Amino acid sequence: MRIKRRRLVAGAAIAACCAMTLVACGDPKDNGGGDKPAPTGDALVPNTTDPITLRFTWWGNDDRADRYAQAIDLFTAKYPNFTIETSSAAFADYWPARNTEAAGGGLPDVMQFDSAYLREYAGGNRLLDMKPYMDAGVIKTGDYEPNLVAAGNLGGKQIAIPTGTNTLAFFYQPDLTAETGVAFPTGNWTLEDYNAFCTQVKAANKTAGDQPIYCGKDYTDTFWFFLQYLVQKGVAPFTDAGELNFGEDEIKEFLAIAAPAREAGAFTPASRLEALSPLTGFSNNEAISEASWDNFIASFSGDTGKENLEIVPIWSGDNGRQNFMRPAMLISIGANTEHPAEAALLADFMLNDPEVGKIFGTSRGVPSGSTVREALSPEAGSFDDKVMAYEELVQESPTAAAPIPVKGFGTIEEKWRTLAQELGFGTINADQFASEWMAEAANAIK
Repeated sequence: MRIKRRRLVAGAAIAACCAMTLVACGDPKDNGGGDKPAPTGDALVPNTTDPITLRFTWWGNDDRADRYAQAIDLFTAKYPNFTIETSSAAFADYWPARNTEAAGGGLPDVMQFDSAYLREYAGGNRLLDMKPYMDAGVIKTGDYEPNLVAAGNLGGKQIAIPTGTNTLAFFYQPDLTAETGVAFPTGNWTLEDYNAFCTQVKAANKTAGDQPIYCGKDYTDTFWFFLQYLVQKGVAPFTDAGELNFGEDEIKEFLAIAAPAREAGAFTPASRLEALSPLTGFSNNEAISEASWDNFIASFSGDTGKENLEIVPIWSGDNGRQNFMRPAMLISIGANTEHPAEAALLADFMLNDPEVGKIFGTSRGVPSGSTVREALSPEAGSFDDKVMAYEELVQESPTAAAPIPVKGFGTIEEKWRTLAQELGFGTINADQFASEWMAEAANAIK
């Protein structure tokens, strides 16, 4: 095994600058890679004979580190001329380290990436365009859903490729549903149908222990659900230039859909959610349902102690049940790499090798490629099996490319959450919500 581990050491002055924004750290084209011409011919062929050293980094816990160690063992066994130097960090520490490296033109050759940071890094040509290596067959995406690949493409450049997908879903508890005597919506149900369900659950006035049973929490509290709502209206939430493609009216319209159920007290109250945090009413067996990313089923089952949780498609909108497949995480290559073809070979191995797929299962999302998905062969009825079956079901309906977040996405997502909490407590109204959020977004995107 040729794995060398080393810690990332960030200079205090640079880190202080870069932790805030990449733009503040000097010339955005000073990245060590620049906007290079597309490679051709032999430049696209990886060197599998001479000694090659690549740096590879990711965020995650010890379990993920163990899985990557196994994957790298497989890679170096197949390509013994490679030495892979690895590093990892918690998510909160990972990005300040990358920002420091980007400012000095020294990003790792291959790295795990998150869609929330694509625009910052794409703007300074810091990530390699992998399209030539895809066209040459070094990186294989032929069995990927096209809109999933598009989620890593900005300005015509393929700067990231998803390891796997997350898709929005609704979870519900059959046991609690049966107690209320109210049937969960089926078929192409809408948000209005869900509101009616919530109101009926409230009217049933059933309890779980000493707590009322609610239908779930207010679904307008999550920014991603608003983005899903826009997609179903045929609106791309963000422009290609990284600006908002909606205004206050769309926000107020979305909040208004849930207003009848909210005002009827059909959702788990904000005060109860605050007391339960980080659990929710659903995960504490006090609410029937909750919308979230599909791979949360294992977490929800662990919290509730329920093995029979159901996972169903989300609501339908103007465009039917159109959904988007969001990258759970992505793989990118630093534009400054001295070995682009070899980095592409490592990226492809981490994305598409069936044995690597078995090592990770759905822990990096449902694998992007059908070849890797077929290699998993999850046990019937297991969580992996349920999630994979759900994503196959979703793909039977039209899917859209996942919205690529704007700059400052983390800030505006958190602002949405805090305003939704205030709306739940009744300290602001929908008009104030929309106005305050748009003001925050304008500042963050700058």
